[in-house]
Amino acid sequence: MAYRPETQALHAGWRADATNGAVAVPIFQTTSYQFADSEHARSLFGLEKLGFIYSRTGNPTVDVLERRLAALEGGAGALALGSGQAASAFSVLALSQAGDNIVSSTDLYGGTWNLFANTLKRQGIEVRFVDPADPENFRRATDDRTRAYYGETLPNPKLAVFPIAEVATIGRAAGIPLILDNTAAPLLARPFEHGAAVVVYSATKYLGGHGTSIGGVIIDGGHFDWTSQPDRQPALNAPDPALEAEVVVEANRFFALPEADKLTVQMIHSPHFRGYNRAGQEITRGKQDWREQFDIHAEREPWPRTEGMPAWTRLQGPNQWPAAQPRLREVLLAWQAALTEVAIRVVRAFAEALEQSPDALAPIYEGAPNQTMKIIRYPARDADESDQGVGAHKDSGLLTLLLQDEVGGLQVQGKDGWIDAVPVPGTFVVNIGELLELASNGYLRATVHRVVSPEGRDRLSVAFFLGARLDSTVPVLALPPHLAAEATGPTADPDNPLFRKVGENYLKGRLRSHPDVARRHYADLVEQSASC
Repeated sequence: MAYRPETQALHAGWRADATNGAVAVPIFQTTSYQFADSEHARSLFGLEKLGFIYSRTGNPTVDVLERRLAALEGGAGALALGSGQAASAFSVLALSQAGDNIVSSTDLYGGTWNLFANTLKRQGIEVRFVDPADPENFRRATDDRTRAYYGETLPNPKLAVFPIAEVATIGRAAGIPLILDNTAAPLLARPFEHGAAVVVYSATKYLGGHGTSIGGVIIDGGHFDWTSQPDRQPALNAPDPALEAEVVVEANRFFALPEADKLTVQMIHSPHFRGYNRAGQEITRGKQDWREQFDIHAEREPWPRTEGMPAWTRLQGPNQWPAAQPRLREVLLAWQAALTEVAIRVVRAFAEALEQSPDALAPIYEGAPNQTMKIIRYPARDADESDQGVGAHKDSGLLTLLLQDEVGGLQVQGKDGWIDAVPVPGTFVVNIGELLELASNGYLRATVHRVVSPEGRDRLSVAFFLGARLDSTVPVLALPPHLAAEATGPTADPDNPLFRKVGENYLKGRLRSHPDVARRHYADLVEQSASC
């Protein structure tokens, strides 16, 4: 049922107190909240459950206000703040960083003008002021570092109506949201219905109405596609540092599980090469890799097994997840999704560097890319033990994004020997994979790399591999002559032949690296290979 604004203003977000039936919203003047037990606290801090932790991040009274204002505006959600200026600042800072810019109407409240012209300037964020009388001024002031457009529905004190629909349309085509200050016209103007992406308010004026309290609010309309052009909105499309930290925490928790729990998801149980391997179970160039690891891929249903189906179709299927650590699934799949977006952006950049369309390789990964991920623990070794954490090899996909801890050991093969890839906080190591080498006819070379087992302490890494669809075939890109002259063809290695059929290329590596899984689930191929 759709309620009239008068009803929403009184009741949205709150109906009555569950204990005594009071319909007025109580003021919860508290900083802290009682947890039922340590597990309840963990689930709240781990974001597994919704609830209140500390009033800086959420308060029941403020929560009702946010729900009520989102309902009145027709938005998806809201964030209440201490003032309207805080709302304006937060809305811009959430999308921008030093070196970025926003394009703003010249018709602004004086405090907002000062915020934009002076305060944000000191943060390295440029605000480009344009006359909104001609909406095309917004387009003309836009460049590749523009993160948002900003205007006021009825600016104070000029009261010249802002062209919401025209500016919003220009912005949406470029992946740029229109942030609109609707302080002067709540309910009278409906910015979301005209294309605005975000609405901000000083709740001190018409929303409050009594001149007794200062407040501000940001409301998201829920209709702007923040992921359609990820390069335009990097703040919302790059991996969240909090998620990165949680991945590391969950990885360490997994490796700390009792061995019996880890063995319930041992890879040998999976024909899809998903699951846990003890140190020494994976093989590179005929030698054991001294690393303990857990592999996951995209969560997909297995292909039906019918006679004549290629062997590589057996690779697709579900992951194994340890019952003793239910949070692991959610965290790793969230990381996989975030890294997929980043990796596709890097592949598009490689295509442009090869003077191709950014989407030149999209036909082989769109829809169902082959996403592989490993959490890896390299146990500390003594000086007299094997130092092969993982032997020299190339990755079989398009590219790899590797997150390492502070313990070194990763090395990349250069012209004059091995080069240490020294860990740098806040960065990924990017490896070119075999499929990019094939697509560029050898202009790009797949990164040969290895890991030397650490002495004295363990090493943790998290590797994400973006591959093409298993049913695709890698094309040879038509490079311009000056690049084609340097493309001498893929590396010829009889011990590691490269196949353009993606499924075959990937299966080749899995069978070679995991002989125990191959013997159990691909015995027909093992026997065929032995008889050749």
